[in-house]
Amino acid sequence: MKKKYSTNDNIKFMFNLAWNNQKSLIFILIIMAITTAGIDILQLYFTPQIIKMVENSQDFTTIMLTVVVFAVLIFVCSATKESLDLRILPKKIYIRTLMLNQCIEKFLSMDYEMTLDKNVLDLSEKANVNLEGNDKATEHIWLTMKDVLYLLISTSVYLILLARLPIFIILVSIIASLISFLYSKKLKQWKYDNRKTQAKFEKEFNYINSVSSHKHAKDIRMFGLGNWLEDIYDSVFVLYDDFMNKMGNKMLMADFLDCVFNLLRNSVTYYYLINFAVNGKIDASMFLLAFSAQTKFGYDVQRLFNFFSVLFMEAKDIATVREFVDLEEKFKKDGGIELNPDEDITIKFENVGYKYPGSDEFVLKNVNFQVNPQEKVAVVGLNGSGKTTLIKLLIGFLDPTEGRVLVNGIDLRELNRRKYYEIFSAVFQDYSILPETIYMNVTQSKSTDDVKGVEKVLKLAGLYDKVKGFPNGVFNTIEKDIYQDSPVLSGGETQKLLLARALYKNSKFLILDEPTAALDPLAERDLYNKYNELTKNHTSIFISHRMASTRFCDYILLIENKGIEERGTHEELMEKGGTYKYLFDTQAKYYREDYNAKES
Repeated sequence: MKKKYSTNDNIKFMFNLAWNNQKSLIFILIIMAITTAGIDILQLYFTPQIIKMVENSQDFTTIMLTVVVFAVLIFVCSATKESLDLRILPKKIYIRTLMLNQCIEKFLSMDYEMTLDKNVLDLSEKANVNLEGNDKATEHIWLTMKDVLYLLISTSVYLILLARLPIFIILVSIIASLISFLYSKKLKQWKYDNRKTQAKFEKEFNYINSVSSHKHAKDIRMFGLGNWLEDIYDSVFVLYDDFMNKMGNKMLMADFLDCVFNLLRNSVTYYYLINFAVNGKIDASMFLLAFSAQTKFGYDVQRLFNFFSVLFMEAKDIATVREFVDLEEKFKKDGGIELNPDEDITIKFENVGYKYPGSDEFVLKNVNFQVNPQEKVAVVGLNGSGKTTLIKLLIGFLDPTEGRVLVNGIDLRELNRRKYYEIFSAVFQDYSILPETIYMNVTQSKSTDDVKGVEKVLKLAGLYDKVKGFPNGVFNTIEKDIYQDSPVLSGGETQKLLLARALYKNSKFLILDEPTAALDPLAERDLYNKYNELTKNHTSIFISHRMASTRFCDYILLIENKGIEERGTHEELMEKGGTYKYLFDTQAKYYREDYNAKES
């Protein structure tokens, strides 16, 4: 459940964030507003004052001295403003980066199940969009607040100057500015409401660009996809162009209304001021001062309305970031029961069922089994049968929709989840490799004092011979996209690196989720031959749709029809003659054919 925040809440939040981390940002903002208003007011007074002095026959020296004083004051205000403008930039970036780090930390630490929820992912994407540049609300709001303060100061001064004029002139300016603002606000709201549409087009363009990159160069050439991709790009561009034309037409109408109401405001002002001047009620200097003040007042009132509107929109964007960071979680990460690290672990499933967020269909239903210390368990089944979901429930990434997962008799929901994760090492189907050294990818640490330990697990994983041939051995970088001279690991070699990483962690449980998916049958056989050595002193769970992995396990769970369809040792299930035997015999036939082909 996400919290809701008002505009005032979000502005207070930003000020508190700045006050606690960058106090000077607030003072700089206030001084910038005052100096910006000061420049406008000095420029407004400058010419009328000189004209008045000439009309009053002031001597040349006095007039020039006045010019110098005005010039110096304007220069000081301008220099101060420009200097502070440079100083405020890193402080704004710091606050935005602070919020970005909060979002990153939230995404990396929040309940895993939340990363599967479309609503959470959409909120995360919105939050990130509002943090990805200098022009986004989380940084730009400081300039908006500065402009609001500056315009409040300047319009107050203009009102004082215009106090001698009929109230009607001031009302015309305010009403004209208000009408222009309302249409401008409507345009901004349209842009805001259509951000998803614009983002969708940009996402499609980015996707087309990504699939056209060098990573897909072979597929594009092999299957002649170039023209097809161009056609897709053109079709998206036509729709995007139509969308941008609609936006352009609305912006053109807003500009037209601005011109009309500016003309109305200026015409009324000219009429009254010329009338006053002709009747001797004001002199030339006052005429110029009043007209300039009235024009500037009308313009600044409209800008003030616009900036209040922008401030409201930016506060909504900041609310999105806060709503994501403050999302409520179920898992106990700071508290809960901590397992004894020296205690053996038994995990038991009691009538466990699970369905993913937003889905009404169960992936697993009425699952019951127990994993005892140092057992070797195989979980097999066809693709999409629920094997990986079962493991995510066991690891504690997901909580059951029905039933319980008991860890040494304690409901998993009551355990400290961070400490619980420490008992697992895993090789998952979906993985990430750091653009760093082999050593760091294995140890997940910047320290370099355990080369022998890294080499040991690389040997166990079958990757050491490859790595020792690199110029820098285990300290060689990988990921060619970042380091051009780095070697490229094949899919099978990458899986071996992931296996080495899991072995290095040396946890009580070793989870291997399709670790041989990228290996050929013979390389897979070599891994199975080492299986007992790899899993020594570990409770291990081997997930695969390849039946050959099962011979080395104490017992097998066959997942089918949303539950455990068959269980037992390899021999027991073969003798039973059910689904397991059929799958095993089918795969064995093709593996034998592949082996014979390689031998011949």
